[in-house]
This record gives sequence, C-alpha cells and structure tokens, in this order.
Amino acid sequence: MKKIILSVVAVAALLATSCQNEAEVATNSSESLVTFVVETPEIGTRVFGDGTSATDLYYGIYDVDGNLISAISKVDEAAKESINISTTVNLNLVTGNTYSLIFWADNADDVCEVDFAAKTMTYSPVAANAEAYDAFWAYVEPFVVTGNLTKTVYLYRPFAQLNIGTDDIAAATAAGMTVSVSKISLTTPTTLNLVDGAVSNDVALVYDYTAIPTGETFPVAGYEYLAMNYLLIGADKATVDVKFEYGNGTNEYAQDYTFVPVQRNYRTNIIGSLLTSAVNVNIIIDPIFEEPDYNVYGAFQVGGAATLAEDLVIDEPLVVKAGVNAVLNLNGKSITNKVDNTATDAIIVEAGATLTINGEGTIEAVTGNDGYAVIADGVVIINGGTFKAGVDSAGEANAVVYVRGNGEAYINGGVFPNENNSAFVLNKKDADRATTKIEVRGGEFTAFNPANNAAEGAGTNFVAEGYKVEQSGDVYTVVAQ
Repeated sequence: MKKIILSVVAVAALLATSCQNEAEVATNSSESLVTFVVETPEIGTRVFGDGTSATDLYYGIYDVDGNLISAISKVDEAAKESINISTTVNLNLVTGNTYSLIFWADNADDVCEVDFAAKTMTYSPVAANAEAYDAFWAYVEPFVVTGNLTKTVYLYRPFAQLNIGTDDIAAATAAGMTVSVSKISLTTPTTLNLVDGAVSNDVALVYDYTAIPTGETFPVAGYEYLAMNYLLIGADKATVDVKFEYGNGTNEYAQDYTFVPVQRNYRTNIIGSLLTSAVNVNIIIDPIFEEPDYNVYGAFQVGGAATLAEDLVIDEPLVVKAGVNAVLNLNGKSITNKVDNTATDAIIVEAGATLTINGEGTIEAVTGNDGYAVIADGVVIINGGTFKAGVDSAGEANAVVYVRGNGEAYINGGVFPNENNSAFVLNKKDADRATTKIEVRGGEFTAFNPANNAAEGAGTNFVAEGYKVEQSGDVYTVVAQ
C-alpha cells in the first residue's frame, strides 16, 4: 500500500476569501494570493476507503494567536468547497501576517461534527458498514505570508478501518445459514483534537444493523465482507474489544474479538471461516500508509508465530487464549505494561494454551497489584529474553513467573535480573502446588537460586534432573551436568 499522496492533481479555481482582521497587520495592508492544493488519498484498487466518498471540503483560518478569523463549515453549507480527491483553494491573505489553517473533508451523509472555533471534531456513528463516514483532515502549521505562494496539503483520515471477512459464505448458505445484516459494538474515543490529533472521550458505541457490504473487494484475497466500519483512533497503536453481531433479520449470531489492534490510517482485517467455525480466526493489521506492523495480538488469539517489530507498551495484560499455541520472538524489543495499580501483569497464558518465548528482549510488569511478568494457567516455555516484575501495592517484591491452576513453566534460558530482590522469582500459587509444575533447564538468575530457594518452602528445587546451578557472586546460572 502507499502513503496518501496523490500523483495526479485536478486543479479547479474556487472561491477566494479575503482575511483582513489579522491581529498582526502589515503596514501596507497588501494581500498575497496563497493557493492550497488539497489532496485526499490516491485511488488504488476499488476497495472501501478509496477516498472518493469525501466530497465536501471545509476549512478554518486562524491568526497568529490561533484565534479563528474565518471559516467555511457545515453551518454555512452553501459556501462549502467541492473535492474529488484533489482541488485548490485560493485565499487572499495579508502579506506579512501569520496564519494557520484546518481543512476537513467528508460526505453530506457523514456523522462528524467539526467545531472550527474549538478545533475539535466529534464522531457519532449510527449505522454499521457506512463508507460515507470516511473523512479526512489536515492542520497547516503557522506560516508567514511573504508573497504569492502555493502550498500542497495532504489530508489524512483520523480513522482506523475495521474489516471482518469470511471464506465460507457458500458453505454456510448450503448448510441453511444466511447472513444479510451485521453490526458491531465497542468502546472507542469520539473526540478528535484537530491541531495535535489527540483523541479523547471514550464512549461505548453500538453501530446499528445494516446490510453487509457488497460490490467491493475484500483487502485479503479469498474472503468476502461481513462488515466494514470506521473507528476514531489515535496515531499510536491501541487495542479494542469488538462484539460482532450478524444474521438475516430472524436468526442472529454473535462473536467477541478481544485485543484487536487498531491504528489511525491502518486497516485491521479479522478473517477466517467465521460462519462455520468460530475458532478459525486470524486478525491482521494491514498498513495502508505505513510500514508493516507485528501481529502479536492475532497470534495470541488464534495461534502461530509473531515477532515484535518495535517496543510494545500495553494498557492491560496480553492474553494467550485457551486452546491457542503461540510462539513469540522478542526480536530485541520489549513488552511493558504501563498501567499502575491495576491489571499490571504483562502476559497471561490461559488454561489450555501454550506460549513459547524466544529471542532477546524484555518482558516487564510494573509496580501495582501483583504485577507478574508471566502468569501460566497453561504452558509457558521460556527459551530466551529478560523478565522483570515490579513490587505490589504493599511494596513487596513480586514473582516474575507465576504458575497457578494446572499451569506449567519450563525455563530453558533467559535472564532474571531480580532488581527488586524477590525471594520468589519463580513461584507457584500456594493452593495449587500439587497441580502445577516448574522445571528449569537454563537461565541466569540474580539473588535467586532455582535449586535452593524458599518459593514453596525452604529448600525448594525447581531445577530439572540432569541440570545443575553454577554460582558466581549472587548470580546463579543453570547448566547441563
């Protein structure tokens, strides 16, 4: 995919607006013609999000202090500009003065309310599967008018596009199941700062049932649309929990997708045999304009291997879902939970799931409640990486790897620096000592001897048969005998 930079510009001379009430007025009060070439995304293959639904262009002009001095908005609908991928806006501005601008492009059927005075947009989606909701905006940083000039402005969408597709519509139909309508429910921001792009005001939204999309090509070959929706999302990666509902007006079905990765200007595709198999699901974040992203969340939900492409700061623990076999390559990057005092664990492996951790990198829980780096209700295999935990709300050091229920932890490598001097770097839940397992066949531990510790009582030995501990100062390394 390409960045939203148009290579072919259709130029049209439009309304010229004179702005004379700038606080900083030039002595000769002369005007210069400032031409803005305004462009939305380049048209590629015919899929949702090609930019053609945004037909109406609005803008606000601001003085040197950021005060609104002129605007064309939906309040004055008749004065709006027209845009079809590209247009020009000619403004007569006072030479020597400083201006900034906000451009906004959407559709007459759009549900975005732009307040140019407050420099905010409020998003209130109603219907599911509405391509007309697509919209684009740009903030032009303050500039001084020194004479006639032309500036090119690229408008970017503030939305993530969430697509749900399946490859078994024919099989479902043959089995007597038809799907004609769909909707989603989730909690996302609804307010956009049009200057810095920050999002706020999280709201639980329910998009109403509408007909499933037809006549468009799903972004992943071999799949057909069940849903397409725009979500207001910030510039940084985030995750949302999505309830997907679908049916035919008589029979209704629902599936829940958790920790779905979304990001502004990206497509996220949830794909699989969704109608005939609720297990065969894959979640892929498709970069429309940026570099490829990692798919840790998808691997943790449906299985497979994932590689960290960059440091990941999470708002809540990553969960490897029951029944999933996932492999995580840390790739020299880190996973860190940034939330204090609640949900401070980094990774939780549910019962019936298996997670293998490879490579160099760091997994770190933060100070808060129990704050474990890894919780094993299922099976955890650690072959590499550095693992850290914080302290709990009472100031006591936490375990780094915590095993409970019928969980199992196999430590074949890795570094456990134990910066908080915990006596329980590896630990079983007290009530589950008889049903849990910890075996160590490698790794480097600071101030914790896996062959002789007090985690489960004095003299606890987690080292597997055929292995031993070599000590150097307060560092204990497990090696084969």
